Formats: sequence, C-alpha cells, structure tokens
Amino acid sequence: MDQRHPAGTSDGAPLPPSLLLDLQVDTASAGDGDGDRNDTTASCNDVQVTLLAASPPGVSRLQVFRSAGAGASAPHIVATEADLVLLGVPLSAESARTRSGYDYLVYKLGASSSLELLPGAVPSSLSLDDSHVGILRRGDSYLIVALCYTSSPRKYDLHLYDSKSRGWTAKQASLDHQQQRMDHCHVNRKVITVGGDAGTMAWVDLWHGILFCDVLLEDPRLEYIPLPPPLLPTRELQGCPRNARDIAVINGRICYVELQIRTMPGSSRPSSYIPDGWTIAIWSTTATGPWHDDDCWHQDYKLDASEITHDKLAHFEGVPEPTLDEKAWVLAVDMRNKTLQAVANFTADRVPGFCYTYTHARVSQYLNMQI
Repeated sequence: MDQRHPAGTSDGAPLPPSLLLDLQVDTASAGDGDGDRNDTTASCNDVQVTLLAASPPGVSRLQVFRSAGAGASAPHIVATEADLVLLGVPLSAESARTRSGYDYLVYKLGASSSLELLPGAVPSSLSLDDSHVGILRRGDSYLIVALCYTSSPRKYDLHLYDSKSRGWTAKQASLDHQQQRMDHCHVNRKVITVGGDAGTMAWVDLWHGILFCDVLLEDPRLEYIPLPPPLLPTRELQGCPRNARDIAVINGRICYVELQIRTMPGSSRPSSYIPDGWTIAIWSTTATGPWHDDDCWHQDYKLDASEITHDKLAHFEGVPEPTLDEKAWVLAVDMRNKTLQAVANFTADRVPGFCYTYTHARVSQYLNMQI
C-alpha cells in the first residue's frame, strides 16, 4: 500500500523560507517496513529519500530507506543549495569508515521530487565532503564544485560536475599575487554559494577568512577576505570552529555568526567545563563585493545570554547553557529585541562528541507543504 501523505503536524502552518537540517541522516531498511513517505519522497535504484520537515527552531531530518541487502551504514549530507541536496551513500560499512566506495545522489525537492545517481566515478583525487564541496544552481541544471589543495602554495584545483554533460572537468584557480600574504594555511570548513553571472562561490576557513571564486570563468581567480576579529581577542584559533561559528548567504548578504562560551575559572577539563554564560555576535557584508579587507564587515548584533528576556515563554525557566550530555535545545532568539521566541528539544544521542549537528538549508522555498 502506498503510504504517501502530506508531511508534518496538523497545525496548518506554512513552511518558512529556510530550515535547520540535521546532518545525521535517519536510516531504515526493508526490515523496518516501507519507511516514511510523503510529498517529498523520491527513489533511485534501491534508495528512497524523504524529508521530514519541521519549522525552526525544530530541526528537519532526511530519512534514507534502503531495500533488502543494501548496506546498513548511514549516508551523509555533502552539500545543500536551493532545492538540491547532495548525499553520499556508502556501499558498505568499510566504505563509511574510510569515506571511500560511495554512491552520490542528488535529491531535488519540489512539486515532483526526484533522486538522481551521479554517473561514473568521482575523480580519484577528490574527496566529496561538506568542507570542500558546494552546489551552483544554473536554471534547470547545476554544477557540483569542489576546491582542492595542491602541492603549490596559493594554487588550488577546481573540480566541476555539470548535470548537463553528466561529467567532471577540472581547472586551476590561484590567488592574485597581491593577496598571497596570508600568514596562515587556509583550511576549508564550509562552502557557500553567492551566485551571479560569474557563478561566485566561497570556501570558508571559519577561523580566518574566505576564498571567493568565480567558478564559471575560464581562468578563475581567488579573492581572499579575512573574517572579523574574534569576540575574545586572546582565543586560540584551534580545533573545529564549526562548534562556535557559522556563515550563510541570506537576503543578498553574507552573514557570519560567532558564539563565545565563557567558563568558570579553573573548571575546564579535556571533556567538560562549567559554563558561565555566553555571547553571540552577527556580522554581515555584501554578497556581491567589492570587499576591502577588515572594513567590509558590519556588526549587526551582539548579545549576551544575560540580556535575553523570555516573558512569552513562562513555562521555560531560564536560558539553557551549553552542556556535554545528550540533552540539547535549539533556541530561536530575536537578536534585535533580545527576546527568546521559541525553544525546541533536540536529540543529541547520535552526535559523535561535542560538534556541530545541523545546517541551514533553503529547500523549503521550493516545497508546497504545510507542517
């Protein structure tokens, strides 16, 4: 029996223009029934994908259902842009462990959702993960674009998959000589799509700065701009920055956010700490340039946890502090008015350690759904 039905709860609220998408993909197999099905369900070969949507601050999820005999290892989200999600599906448990031996599928959401397997092999030198790979939408087609390091300083290989030709090409991109002054090694942590006639994309080192590239040009050049200085000037810029920093393109501006957690003096340990409040700040800059080093950023908001009021949520006692257990909350905060608007539970039991868990996605703009 076809179990397809409209997704979500019954309150009739329309989906907002963007969602929070869990990076941990739900999995199901033939032994679990037929998997969830709704208006977003799409299939390809032995794989079925469904979006289980939630309005923020609730976190949406993807469910991947695989037929009998398929590997049980969890797929991962490589990239999202517009109505597209790129998924990596391991062929075996060993594939998941080594991040090799994957099928890559493009999940397109809309009036008629679809799932397409990328044909052929991915270039052997290319690692498809969310720190190197982004998607550029071009009308009815798209490019999957990866910026990869080379042995030459300030030079990168740009790999492009074109959905029209259904094949990969490569070209080199390099920094202009006057910009080859970075005093650090650029480490890609996130990819954002700006768009425009030149197909501008950006590879972000969330500790240091952004490499912009016009990927549609025959001879693409990279342009570097630094991020704003950290909220805590003495902070050591090491470890994974995605626990406390993020970046996205919203309404024609590049928005960058930093969270600084304060700890009780003497409480920090390798696996725990006692929090003593937190501060969050949002900066933005134009998505179209030109950018002029540090002065291109404007601090839009800065907020300390102690400033937040929550009169409308009388049942919620206090603003939660970050913790290292499996209990988690997602907060919707009005930065301008310094008010707590909503709180949603988030199940963190599948999260490997203390790390980022969900990403910003605009797929809901392309769905005729209510939740």
